[in-house]
Amino acid sequence: MARADRIDGATVRAYLNRDWKAMREAKREYWRARLDRYGLTESLRVSSLHRVPTEQERDEDLETHTRVAKALRRTAIENAPPDATRPAAARRARRPR
Repeated sequence: MARADRIDGATVRAYLNRDWKAMREAKREYWRARLDRYGLTESLRVSSLHRVPTEQERDEDLETHTRVAKALRRTAIENAPPDATRPAAARRARRPR
């Protein structure tokens, strides 16, 4: 990792030592005020944004699934017993009867 990309310990400590309880309360107050101002319709609109993926999110999700599937197939082949990578007909032909 390049030196400019490193995270220094003070930054991590500052993040971990945040007043998380106060942040949770501020978030609750923000959404409470927003609901009071705009009503249930706004609450439903905002929550629906989390349920409906965008076209870009669907494309990214498909790319991730494709990449993981390829990695799993490579791993399965690399870790399979020697006979497992041969076609099924060839494996059956060697079985004793």
